[in-house]
Amino acid sequence: GKLRDRTKLLSARARMRQGNPGGQQAELEALAASADKWTEVRARAALVNVYAATHDYERVLRTFEALKESRTPNEFLVPAGSAAALSLLRLGKISEAEKLSRDMLRRLDKKESPGQEGELRRLLARLYAQCGRLADAVTEAQLAAKSFEKAGDLYHAATAYGFIGDLYRE
Repeated sequence: GKLRDRTKLLSARARMRQGNPGGQQAELEALAASADKWTEVRARAALVNVYAATHDYERVLRTFEALKESRTPNEFLVPAGSAAALSLLRLGKISEAEKLSRDMLRRLDKKESPGQEGELRRLLARLYAQCGRLADAVTEAQLAAKSFEKAGDLYHAATAYGFIGDLYRE
C-alpha cells in the first residue's frame, strides 16, 4: 500500500546518500510507477539524481520532463531542473541549458534556497565561459559565490571566486 511504498522510497533515498545511487535505480523506477502521487514525485526526483550520477543524460532529461508534466512542486522540480540543465550542457545543447537554468532560477525561492541558486548560477557561469561570454561568466560566478556565502557554503563560495580568477587568467 501507500505507506509501504513511502517507506521503501525513504529507505532507498537514505541508501543513495550513503554512496551508491545506481544501486537504488531498479527500486526507484518501480516506485516511480506508484499510484501514490507523493511517492511517484519523490521517486522520479531521486531518479534524476541516479541518472545524473551514472551519466545517463538522456534519461535525466526524460525523467525531468515527466516531473514537469505532472506539475511537480518547485521544491523537487528545481533541483531536478538543475541536473537536467547540466545534462543539456554536457550534451552540447548550450542554449537549451541556458534557457532551462534561467527558468529554474525564476521558479526558485531564493531566500529559502541560496545553495540551489548558487548551483544554478555556477552552471550558467560555466556555460557562458564555454561559449566565450566571459563578462557574463564572471557576473554569474560572482552571483554564485554570494549565493553560496548566504547558504553558509564557504567551500563552494571559494571555488566560485577561484573560477573568476581562472577566467581572468584566460
